[in-house]
Amino acid sequence: MNYSTQTISVPKMHRPMMLTAAIIFFAFFSISPDVQAQTEPPKVEIGGHVSVLHLQGKQQIFEKTAVGGGLRGTFNLNAGLALEGEVNFYPEINSNPIIVDSKAVTGLFGVKAGWRSKKMGFFGKIRPGLLHFEEKIDPRMYLLPLPRFRKIRTLRSIWEACLSCIPPAASSAIRPGDTIIRFRYRSFLIGDRSFTNHNLQFNVGIGFRFF
Repeated sequence: MNYSTQTISVPKMHRPMMLTAAIIFFAFFSISPDVQAQTEPPKVEIGGHVSVLHLQGKQQIFEKTAVGGGLRGTFNLNAGLALEGEVNFYPEINSNPIIVDSKAVTGLFGVKAGWRSKKMGFFGKIRPGLLHFEEKIDPRMYLLPLPRFRKIRTLRSIWEACLSCIPPAASSAIRPGDTIIRFRYRSFLIGDRSFTNHNLQFNVGIGFRFF
C-alpha cells in the first residue's frame, strides 16, 4: 500500500484576512468598558454544529461540497474578546466515482473579537489550523493505467476568517466563514503547481455556557 504525505507551512496572510483582522481590532477597541461590563458573558462556551465546506477547485471537476459535524470550545476573556478552537469531521469530501472512502478532519484555533449587546452579538474570527484528508481509489480502477495511489493521506495548512451572529440569550448561532487552504497539487492524479484558494464554510449549531 502506497501513501503520499505532505506537510505544508502556513501561508502568508492575504488581503481578505488582513481586512478581517483590521475589522476585529477596530471592533474590540471601540467597545467601551461600561458596555463590556453590562454584557459580560459566561467564561466558557461548549457547542456542537453541522458544518458545510465547499472546496473550490481550479477546475469545476475538482469542486466539492462536504457536509459534516464538529465541536467548538470558547473561552471568553471579556465581552469583546475570546479564544476559540474548533474540530470538524467530514465523512465524504469527494463524490468522484473513482474515489471511495474519502474523509477529512479540520482543526482550528484562534481569536474571536467583536461587539456584544444584551440581545445580539457580532464577531469576527481569524484562526489558523490544519486540514487532514484521506482518499482511496476504487480497487476496480486498477485495471486502468492510473498512478498506483491506493490511499492518499495529506496534511495541509489552513486559515479561516469568518463572521458570526450570536443571540446571547439563545443557545444557537450562525457562523459563515472563508477557509483559505494551501494546496501543493491540484489533484493527486494530475501533478501541477501549488495554489491557494478560498472555500466557503457555513456552520449552524447549538452551545452551552458555563461560569
